[in-house]
Amino acid sequence: MTSTDDIAHSHIDGSFRRQTLKQARRTVQAIVLTIVIAIAWASIAQINEITRGDGRVIPLRRMQTIQSLEGGILADLAVHEGDIVTEGEILVRLDPTRSQSAFRAAESEISALEAEVARLEAEVLERPRPRFRPPHPTQHRPPSCACSPRGAPSSKPPCRR
Repeated sequence: MTSTDDIAHSHIDGSFRRQTLKQARRTVQAIVLTIVIAIAWASIAQINEITRGDGRVIPLRRMQTIQSLEGGILADLAVHEGDIVTEGEILVRLDPTRSQSAFRAAESEISALEAEVARLEAEVLERPRPRFRPPHPTQHRPPSCACSPRGAPSSKPPCRR
């Protein structure tokens, strides 16, 4: 017998059909078993996940978006999911380190620029000494020195920062 006779013979007695059905049945069983195992694992396993994202509070009455103009590190979270909050209640506290350093840097910049203005006015008006304005009420300390910007020619000795 040749192989063509075997194929023709298997089609006649239905063995080819039984073999194909057997393979299809095993494939379907493997897929169903995989799905059952995945569902069982999903119901038992706990996944610890850390993500970053924007937060939204959805009130019962109307939509209100709460957002921070300055990003920062969360120091304290005073509310939890499902809590009812009132107007004016503190929801979160941000770590003040970044905002304080930015504020102090801006203060320092203001002081340096005011000192520069006073020095330039003294040079233009030929005063022996610059007249510094009193510090702003928000400033916590007087400027440490009055320097010209780096790279600008100045008759003054460089200051130490």
